[in-house]
Amino acid sequence: MKKRTISGTVFTIAIRLMGMICFVSGLRLMGTGVWNYIDQHRQTDWTFAAAEVVDLSSRVESSGRHHSSHTVYDITYQYEVNGNFYSDTLYNRSEPLLLGDTVSIKYDPDAPENSTDILAPDIGNLIVFLAAGAVFTVIGFFLSGLWALIGWIRRKGQPVEEEILPPEEYVRPEEVPADRLRNPAAALGIRIAVIVLALGALFLSFQFLPG
Repeated sequence: MKKRTISGTVFTIAIRLMGMICFVSGLRLMGTGVWNYIDQHRQTDWTFAAAEVVDLSSRVESSGRHHSSHTVYDITYQYEVNGNFYSDTLYNRSEPLLLGDTVSIKYDPDAPENSTDILAPDIGNLIVFLAAGAVFTVIGFFLSGLWALIGWIRRKGQPVEEEILPPEEYVRPEEVPADRLRNPAAALGIRIAVIVLALGALFLSFQFLPG
């Protein structure tokens, strides 16, 4: 009995920890999406320019799904403002460019060293971040035990009413049918399913999080 209690406690702590990580990751995703969108709106008065690709590097990244791999590219471009040259890098791009190719960018006229290839606010990117963040936040909210904690706080503030049952409704444990007793195999299956769900949500949250 003691071994089962310790095992259940460890299981609960692990699920709560994964839930908190998912919850925080979801909030961070939504915050990042909103911040990026606001930042893009602040760049609407930036100056458009054509930049030249001056360097290109590539690396192979593996994906956990189907053990597949793909090549990503870091593209460095250079542009000129009032006789001064500035450079910046586009990271993790799926398509390569050739040296000397042109990239459409815009830069801050008050600080020309700041530039971006996002020429207009991207509402699609905001929706993706909000949707993914909401999913991870909801999953983390329930797995972390916050929902149970809120329910416990609400119940604690209410007076406890003792329920009086008629004598015939009292049943001794030995009189309970066998099919109503707890099934250890079913309980183990439920625990495994919850762990798989939590690990899947945790893995996806790190995949969506910006580097």
